Order: sequence, then structure tokens, then C-alpha cells
Amino acid sequence: MGKFFLTIAISLMLSINLKAYEDLGVYGEMYEIKEKDFRQLLKEKWEKTDKEEIKSKLQKSVFDSLTITSSIPTCSSSQQREFNPTIELKADLIMPYTDNVIKEKGTYNILKELNINFPYSVIFINADDELQVELAQFYKEQLGNKIQVMLVQGDFLKFTQNTIFKDSMVARQNVEAKAFNLQCVPSIYTQQNEFFMIQEYNPMELLKNEKN
Repeated sequence: MGKFFLTIAISLMLSINLKAYEDLGVYGEMYEIKEKDFRQLLKEKWEKTDKEEIKSKLQKSVFDSLTITSSIPTCSSSQQREFNPTIELKADLIMPYTDNVIKEKGTYNILKELNINFPYSVIFINADDELQVELAQFYKEQLGNKIQVMLVQGDFLKFTQNTIFKDSMVARQNVEAKAFNLQCVPSIYTQQNEFFMIQEYNPMELLKNEKN
């Protein structure tokens, strides 16, 4: 009996499938499709497109993105100062969806808490200033990979065409420059335990001293 009902069920399924694919013929009038195929339209539009203009716009977009701008001023005097990278947590830092406290509110020195040790000094410069570029080149020639050049302004692509600056990096004003409390350029940061010793240079003073 079970096999009988199974046979009936399979027969019904087959008849339904056959019905679904039955040719019902044509009803009403048929009209020729006059609109162009979508792929053909895309092809024609692409053929009419000015490829050189697109290439030029893309290149300009890339170049513009590599031109760094900043309002960080040139140092007005040569001096040393210290920077203690301490932050203040005004409330406990809690892991999301839990009551686990990651850090209690208070003050923390980033270098100490994260056990950060910079193996090199960092010089921040404006590449639009030839004197600052010369200063960076002088230190790179003397220290090599023991100093890292960070660009706060200028044409990064053009700047890094000089092989001595090929490993340079960008210092965005509201990110890296802010994190280092950068006040003017050129400035050289050297870590000393839990703080940074900063040497700020007035380029004109450097030029004057060089002439003397």
C-alpha cells in the first residue's frame, strides 16, 4: 500500500513539472523589440568615452591624495622641550557587552603601559621648505635607519623619489602629528624612557649658523 501511494505522489509531481513547462502558445500580437540590448548600450557608451580624460582624472586624483597639507607652522626659534605622552581616562574602560573593566579611570603613560620603545628618532618636516628637506637629508645620511622622516606637508610622491627618503611616512595633522603633540616643524623626537625629548629648529637660524 505504501508503494502505491508513493507511485501516485511521484506521478503527480511529474505531471505538475510537465504542466509547468508546457508550451501555452502565443496570445495576442507580437512586436519587435526596438530597444538596444543593455550590454550593447554599455559597449557603445564606453567606445564614446574619452579614455585619456578618465586616465588624466585618475592620475590627478592620485597625485592630489599624495599632496599633504597642514597648518602646522615653521618653528620660530630653536629650542628643546619634553613631551610626556600621558592620557587621562575620565571613566573606567569596560569591555563591550560585559561588566569587565579593562582599565580603571586615571592617568596612563602610553609608552610605559604599552611597553613601547622607539628604536629610532623621528623628524617631522615640511617638504615645501628646502631648508627642512636639507636638514632631513643631513640626518638621514648621518643616522640612516636610526631616524624616521615624517612628512606633514608637501608632495609626498615627489619627495620620496629621492631614494634616501624612500621609507618616509605621512604625518596627518589630526592623527600622527596630534598624537606626538607636534607644535612646529622641523622637530626631532627622541624617546628617553617614558617621555620624548624634542629638538625644534628654526630653519633660518640654521642657515645663519651655517654661513657663520
